[in-house]
This record gives sequence, structure tokens and C-alpha cells, in this order.
Amino acid sequence: MHGGTNYDVCYNNTFTSTTEIIWSKLENPEPGLVGKGGLTMHDMYKLEKPLPAGDYLVKLQTQGPNGWPSWQIVTRAHIKALR
Repeated sequence: MHGGTNYDVCYNNTFTSTTEIIWSKLENPEPGLVGKGGLTMHDMYKLEKPLPAGDYLVKLQTQGPNGWPSWQIVTRAHIKALR
């Protein structure tokens, strides 16, 4: 919020409400998926609104090439198949 307006600094856009900005809330993962492939509860989030590419957001590396964590959208089945 800046000057009474919802402002996206990355894309220099303004929005009338936050629902126009946020496309999906991040929810806690299913308990049975925690630990799969070494993923902790803080390494994955369930998407409130699934996408065609998947329904989970998973951290691939803590510090990517730009210094920020790298994340990927995957399916629940991909996570479940991990050991």
C-alpha cells in the first residue's frame, strides 16, 4: 500500500484490491508429504488455487544464482514419489 493505492513495485502497476495481485495463497503441506526427499515443512507449500503445472511450490535451493531461493511448482504426485 502506497499513498492509498495497492502498488506493485516490480511491475510498476496499481491495483484496486489485493485480490487482483495475489493469485494463490500458500497453505501448509499435507503432513504425509513432509520429509519426502528431505523436504521440510518450510521447503514446500500447497497452492490454494492449483495451476496446470502443479499444486505445490517446492524450494529447490536455498540460494540461487541471483542470491534468492529457487522454487518450482510441482504436483503432489511428484512429491509423494520421492523417498
